[in-house]
Amino acid sequence: MALAAEISSALEEAHHAGVIHRDLKPSNVLVTPKGHAKVVDLGLAKVLHQTGDAAETLSETDSAAGTLPYMSPEQLRGEAVDARTDIFALGGLLYEMITGQRAFRGALASQRIDAILHQSPLPPRALNAHASAELERIILKCLEKDPANRYQSAKEFPWTFGGLPRQVPSRHSDHLQLKRRSGGDSHAQPATLPREFSR
Repeated sequence: MALAAEISSALEEAHHAGVIHRDLKPSNVLVTPKGHAKVVDLGLAKVLHQTGDAAETLSETDSAAGTLPYMSPEQLRGEAVDARTDIFALGGLLYEMITGQRAFRGALASQRIDAILHQSPLPPRALNAHASAELERIILKCLEKDPANRYQSAKEFPWTFGGLPRQVPSRHSDHLQLKRRSGGDSHAQPATLPREFSR
């Protein structure tokens, strides 16, 4: 789970700086030639409002942006968002890495929205028996509908990934395209999943 730990660490640094990404998805994660993950494309990122020393939430008018399959319920409802919105997207990304399927599916956008707002995702272990019960618990906690029930920041993750195995066989997803950098930082090409996420 080395890449997952690096993605969560990148979010932790951003959140510590008072920035939320708001559009975390596979195409916004680059894999360097040395196999390290870098979170990119902060085009939708916003600085959280500051109250004293604490970063608060974005206003409702700033919240409704993102990519549908990875948007949180509060984004879809146009409510105020904070670091927990990125935690939801990270859960969707991890779900996809482990199962090869998106957590919330539907042929139409309206069906995907309804799934995010009202339906529970199929447990990851139902799709990949190699995933541990603890990893499943972590992913599903990230995907809680109520932000209060998620990890409150990337810093709370039980990894950076501590006791979990670094390698979990995964099912490849045609629509999961982490990008692999080649020939320097200026070029990024879609890449198949690294060995630790692929059969």
